Amino acid sequence: MTLHTGHLCSLILSAMLLITVSCVRSESIDTRPQEGMGKVVLKSVQSVSETDDYNFRFVGVGDYGTSPYYRFSEVTWPMTWYYGIFRLQAESCTLDEAEEGYGRLRYEGIGEPFSIINGQTAAASVVCSIANCRVDVTFNDKMFLSFNDFKLQVESVLAPVYEFDEEGELVEVRGEQLLRTLDFTALSKVGYYNLHEDPVLLKYTLYVMLDGASEFIEQVSGYYTVGDSDVPAAVGPADFVTFNVQYVGDVAVTDDVKFIIGTDRKTMPNGITVPDYEGSGTVTEDK
Repeated sequence: MTLHTGHLCSLILSAMLLITVSCVRSESIDTRPQEGMGKVVLKSVQSVSETDDYNFRFVGVGDYGTSPYYRFSEVTWPMTWYYGIFRLQAESCTLDEAEEGYGRLRYEGIGEPFSIINGQTAAASVVCSIANCRVDVTFNDKMFLSFNDFKLQVESVLAPVYEFDEEGELVEVRGEQLLRTLDFTALSKVGYYNLHEDPVLLKYTLYVMLDGASEFIEQVSGYYTVGDSDVPAAVGPADFVTFNVQYVGDVAVTDDVKFIIGTDRKTMPNGITVPDYEGSGTVTEDK
């Protein structure tokens, strides 16, 4: 069969139009979450902290939207979610819950990007690590023998911020900002403090109450430091700080009252894995 020249030109023109349309469409892809939804299937659950349950949400990459938090135990699996590129974020409790009363350990983490596409099941994973710090206080025996009552107040504060002015002088542009206050006594539990994107310092003040008195008297105050340094040290995730309060005077309190407050820091075990979400036909961001 002979192909007429007119038909050939028509086919070439059609192909060019298709290519042109295709290029235009690729340049105008809408990166917002699409109306359709893909599936995320729960494969297994392991403990994040003291509980087997935790909050999670989908954090959009780029212009994709971020979901509210959901509770794993309250979701019906398999779960569906909008098309797009997301990261899975998880937490064992909220920031407020971590500081109720004396608080509790808080685990948090965010995973690598993954894609949700129609007809396929996405794989998502995240490693949750300890996100706050723990403080413990110990008192030596003489504290119990010498004073009617006592307490060590530990505050977490944002470190002050300094900048150079036009004359080259270092000036304070933001003072300390109080975040949280806990009073540690002979009966108190350990305490937990959330961290901040700016450095967080621990400031302590010791109060004692003499026999027959009805009010606390401030005795000594300072900042948590490391080693022999006098410079306040910032605390980080998974830090376990202990304040050791010692009274070194006579059991019968005299005018020569002397206290020594030492500190010790350890790192709590960290890096707890939250299980993968995966299924057949997994799609990665590169694909």
